[in-house]
Amino acid sequence: MPGPYAIITDLVETALSNANYYGQRIIYHAESDLSSWRAWVELEGATPISGVLEFLNYAHQRDVSIFYITH
Repeated sequence: MPGPYAIITDLVETALSNANYYGQRIIYHAESDLSSWRAWVELEGATPISGVLEFLNYAHQRDVSIFYITH
């Protein structure tokens, strides 16, 4: 099939997981708030969702353009 091809993906909870942040909030019986969220972001603790990194690398190696969006 003729190209070009592209992938457009959201980052938060689609490509990157923040499950550890939410897990910590649960363990410590703490609500999510802007202060704790900002601290989490500064830690750069988000991890790739299983399989996403491999898929996007595969696509990139085949000249597929990848666009990331987030809120």
